Amino acid sequence: MAKKKKYIVRHKVKEKEEIKKKELSMEEKFYWSKAITGLLSGIFGAWPIQLVGWWMFLYMMCFLFIFPFFLSFVIFRIPYKKGKWDWKNILKTGIGVNFFIFLFASTAIHTIIIYPEWEDQLHNPADTNNLFISDDIMYVADGSNGFLILNNSNINDRTLIGKFKMNEEALKVIVDNDTIYLSGEKNFYIINSSDLRQPEEINHYNTSEIILDFDVANKIAYLANGKEGLIILSTEGNTFERLGVFKLENATIQSVHIDNQIAFLGIKNQGIVILNVSQPSNPYIISQYELGGSPNAFYINGTVAFISASDQGIHFLNITNLYSPDLIRTLNTTGNSTDVIIEKNMLYISDNIEGIIRYELNSDLVPDPDFKIHQINGIAKKMFITQNYLYVSEGNKGIIIIDLSDFGNQSEDETKKSISFGQGWIFFSFISVGLIVIGTKKKIKNL
Repeated sequence: MAKKKKYIVRHKVKEKEEIKKKELSMEEKFYWSKAITGLLSGIFGAWPIQLVGWWMFLYMMCFLFIFPFFLSFVIFRIPYKKGKWDWKNILKTGIGVNFFIFLFASTAIHTIIIYPEWEDQLHNPADTNNLFISDDIMYVADGSNGFLILNNSNINDRTLIGKFKMNEEALKVIVDNDTIYLSGEKNFYIINSSDLRQPEEINHYNTSEIILDFDVANKIAYLANGKEGLIILSTEGNTFERLGVFKLENATIQSVHIDNQIAFLGIKNQGIVILNVSQPSNPYIISQYELGGSPNAFYINGTVAFISASDQGIHFLNITNLYSPDLIRTLNTTGNSTDVIIEKNMLYISDNIEGIIRYELNSDLVPDPDFKIHQINGIAKKMFITQNYLYVSEGNKGIIIIDLSDFGNQSEDETKKSISFGQGWIFFSFISVGLIVIGTKKKIKNL
């Protein structure tokens, strides 16, 4: 009798162990099913359904708190046992991994959809050098990313229209009479503007040195080509014809601005040269003026030339008499000035340290000492003003847009962009990771 009892006990122990293993196997199956559910629901929620905001949140809650019961009782047909496989275990099993994978998958898919150029951005970080805006279209010379065309009709939702890839950095862009002119490091391009979705090269002109700056007027392009000088090209009929060249010995021409057949040239560490270019084949000097710093940008406002001169700030130059220009004053900045723009009676200076500085000018062009500064995250390069907005190219930070009516007020960081759950998904991810760790520890303990 004792032997038979011993056999029965062993049989019952074995039976219990098998039931326990079966329950653990089912729990593990349930766990991984919820992980797969999190992945698939995250992908389908972001694409093709493309839910965002509160709708995405409600969609996620359904998969976290409703779908597990359908999975447990309908798909796996697990019997409901109070204390063992009750509603707490149904919700608790795999909730962390489900939450985390859902957030990760939906955010990744949403990013790919919203930012179709994500792969290029990954391999070629933005280095926005210059921009030009015309008829709600933004044209961007984006360094190693090439030339970008964006829809700017909605200030809060700019979308990429087209892209022109280059084998060199895109440095500057100008749109003149529906013709797109683009400079690379050693090539000057004319880009087809008839189909902005597929911008293509019509023609290009190769130079021996880096094109430091250029300007266009009346189908004539003026390339500031360093020590090679100022190259003057006809672009009539989208073809290039070299009309003339202007060169200074032992000098580097680094900037150019054309105003009524007058060329203002910035000479590195020397000052400016004013040229008559009414006959492109025979440009001649009207006057020269020594200035501190290296002129890198001009803004002509009537009879005054505002000249950005790097570490020497902004020079105000009276050009009433082009043969004898006269310095009015110099306005110094903390860092190096990179550009200057006048809008009404406001002077805007881009500075690589301070950001954007705004001075109010009186009728005698005397700046109000009570100036405002709008700080930015990157290094300010070039500016463009349209429809009461100031656009600033800031290198690897892209483009910042400043509402001029709210200049200097930075309650929010204009450069921050959110996707799907915004920054909140990071917080939720930490919670879900904690849930995964706790669940894993409990699972190991039970085993």
